[in-house]
Formats: sequence, C-alpha cells, structure tokens
Amino acid sequence: MSRNTTEKFQRLLTEQTHLALLLDRSLAIRNLWRSAFDYGDVKSQWIPTGGRQHPSEPHKGETLMVTNGMGDVKKFPYDDVPQCLGGAKVLPTVAAAKE
Repeated sequence: MSRNTTEKFQRLLTEQTHLALLLDRSLAIRNLWRSAFDYGDVKSQWIPTGGRQHPSEPHKGETLMVTNGMGDVKKFPYDDVPQCLGGAKVLPTVAAAKE
C-alpha cells in the first residue's frame, strides 16, 4: 500500500471509531429515555453531588441530567447510566462489537 492509502485508511478507522462511540452514546440515552430524540438533539451533563474529588474519577454518586430538544429534563442516577456515558451499567455497545 502506498503512504497516502495507509494514511487515508488510518483516518477512516479513526472516524469509524468516533462515529461508533457517538452511536453508542445516542443509543444509551435512548435506552434511558425512549423519546429523548423526538424533538431533535439532546444535551447531557453530570451533576456533581460532592462525592468526586478529581475530574478523572468515576461519576459514582452523581446524577446524569439529560435535556431534550424541547427543554424537558430527566435525571438518572449513576447506577442506571450505561458505561459509555460514564455510568456503572454494563450494556453491549457498537464499539465493543467492532473489536
């Protein structure tokens, strides 16, 4: 393979991995809240509850807040949130199936 072909292949693999992660996160949110995407994009963020000492630590004890396109908000405890979103729940993912 030529150098250009190898570089293009690497870029495509990187893009595929990124898209698989985005898909996993979207499916995980949909699993938590079936109609989350009915009105467009969603936003999610972890709400601290004081249990985490450093940003690199897990979100244990925190709550994931998801906001849909209409501004409706739902909150989910750490133990109910899939790992691909930073939670504890183990679910199959597209990225894992790819490996």
